[in-house]
Amino acid sequence: MPITVGQLIEIEHLGLSVEAGASGLNREIIWAHVCELGDPRPWLEGGELIMTTGLAVPRPASAQIAYVDRLCEAGAAALGVAEGMSAPPLTSAMRRHADGAELPVLRVSYEVPFIAISQVVLAANHRSLEQRMLRSLSIFDSLRRGTSVLGSTAEVLDRLEVVSGYDLGITSDDRTLVVGERALVSMLPELPHGAVERPIVEMRVVDQRRRYVLPLSIAGRFAGLLLAQEKEPGSGLGALALQNVATVAAVQLAATRKSRDVYFRIAREAFDDVFSGTVDAAALSRRVQLAGVSTGAVMVLLAIDGLAEPLERDVYGSLCDRGVLTLLRRDGRTVWLAIEHSDFEKLLASKAFDEVLPGGCRAGVSRPFDALADVRLAASEAQWALAEAHRSQRPLVQTGDAFDPESEFAWLPRDRFVLGQLVDRILGPLASDRLGGDLMGTLQAYLEEGKRIDTTCRRLGVHRHTLAYRLRRVEELTGRSLHQADDVVELWRALRARAVLAPLNPPVVPDAPSAPASRRSRPSTT
Repeated sequence: MPITVGQLIEIEHLGLSVEAGASGLNREIIWAHVCELGDPRPWLEGGELIMTTGLAVPRPASAQIAYVDRLCEAGAAALGVAEGMSAPPLTSAMRRHADGAELPVLRVSYEVPFIAISQVVLAANHRSLEQRMLRSLSIFDSLRRGTSVLGSTAEVLDRLEVVSGYDLGITSDDRTLVVGERALVSMLPELPHGAVERPIVEMRVVDQRRRYVLPLSIAGRFAGLLLAQEKEPGSGLGALALQNVATVAAVQLAATRKSRDVYFRIAREAFDDVFSGTVDAAALSRRVQLAGVSTGAVMVLLAIDGLAEPLERDVYGSLCDRGVLTLLRRDGRTVWLAIEHSDFEKLLASKAFDEVLPGGCRAGVSRPFDALADVRLAASEAQWALAEAHRSQRPLVQTGDAFDPESEFAWLPRDRFVLGQLVDRILGPLASDRLGGDLMGTLQAYLEEGKRIDTTCRRLGVHRHTLAYRLRRVEELTGRSLHQADDVVELWRALRARAVLAPLNPPVVPDAPSAPASRRSRPSTT
């Protein structure tokens, strides 16, 4: 067992006396350390006897109280102040504060060198230090075992927890928990700004257990964080051992990222095969399973717009950090993600998509499907929902929301390919005419205004003769009469289908003038 503050004071030739904090004399001293820094927290691991000539002790009472608080946060065992050197008078306020914090403040006789105290602590703790060294060496044995038997990151971390005496967690560079207890994430908001640039950050002592956050580096670049909290008060090996744990964790994180790159490539190739429909079922099943996805799972398909090509890998990696493997492919500007339905529900409930998808992205989600052969139908549903996301300015819309029976588009077919054919067949001839844009705008305004000549002319700012000419031209090109109810309804359906597709594809013909919101309605056929 390490020597306590009280046992050290009992050694008379060391010339130590208690100035304050006598109720903390049962604190164990792991090490005796000379420190003249006003804030020694980043450099301590807890359990130290801090010795100072007084340069670290401020003069004002409030500053002395803050200095005591910093030592308590660092888990220091005691403070030793040299007598007759640079220390200012210890204020009564500081003494009372140290009493309340149970931090022993010791007066060191002028005749006693600090090295004598350090040697006594070292000799007293020799056996304890020897045991800690053996435990530290076993940390790297965990790395050897992990790499020799291809142990997972979680398995290696479990072993490191046993050896080090800490509950451990690893986060990615965006501070998403990769592996470990989720409760450790509560340490992150406390992390000071720029802390990842420091060699070690001790958060604070909570319930007498020390907490640490250490940066992880891969090839010299910041890659994540190691979170550590003592399982029991005093059970941890300390900061030096945690630096070794961080080295092992960084190696495991690098291996995880390398395997993720392989999965990412397989996931893209497998999904290309799913969409193409040219690979037989058995081979397709093997490819999908290699990507880590079960072919028998109930899935949903996401159509994502606004995701720049370099960010696909980041989105895939963020989902992997959350334990979600997906199939992924890009088709023009649309990125497709196939996710197990249960995983999607969890991500939705935790609002993880707010973190996974970059700002400005829109996503449409299909209904659940349980056969990869149904992926094309799911794609139509997802794109319909994506169109609704654009129209409503929402980041994510599910198919059920897009198929609202009260929606103005609910009466249209739900397949975007059918909608596209409808637009091309009926409105396509207008696009080839030199007045195509004017004709399209005139037709839309005329129907939205309920076929009223005067209001349509005022809206478009044209003469009645010009309107009459354009409407005759529309009838000639489309082969449909604006005096026949069935033809009018067909033209209106094509216009609304074009409005649905507009957010997904460049318009087939130029946009028509918008009607005032209060005047938009289904056309009159009378």
